[in-house]
Amino acid sequence: MQYLSNTLKKKLLDSILFILESYPYCSISLQQGVEILKILQNKFAPEDMQIMIGFIIRNLSQDKMTFQFESGRNTSAMNKGQLMQIAIELKQIFKLKEIELPEWKAFEEAVFNEEEDKWMRKLDQGRNKDLKNLDFMNMEMVEIQLDDDQDKFNNGEHI
Repeated sequence: MQYLSNTLKKKLLDSILFILESYPYCSISLQQGVEILKILQNKFAPEDMQIMIGFIIRNLSQDKMTFQFESGRNTSAMNKGQLMQIAIELKQIFKLKEIELPEWKAFEEAVFNEEEDKWMRKLDQGRNKDLKNLDFMNMEMVEIQLDDDQDKFNNGEHI
């Protein structure tokens, strides 16, 4: 990660945001993009943060929050999960680094806090439902054996 030039980092950021915005149905690609952004977050410069903020504000605006089927019925936007994940990460970065940006603060108060509350309630409901169906006392324990290549990879060695 230390060898990532600013130009390459900017191109990578632009590419990931383009994919997130342009291809909302590609959930695997979207999730991979989110994972790459998590890795890059410690390397974000202030201008990168501005790009991310603009992207989130533009894509989590009320007119883009829903997807309308041909029948006229609505559902959440197809890429809303990834967008919410990025926005929650940004919010945490701002808290950790004690960054205060007026456009983010206004967006957070006007739109994001309410959406985040809804999103977290949905996640909590799903977790609670999943945990109720698990029987930890009767689960079979399985030992996993890693091969030599996996051990080398985990230790940072080249295979």
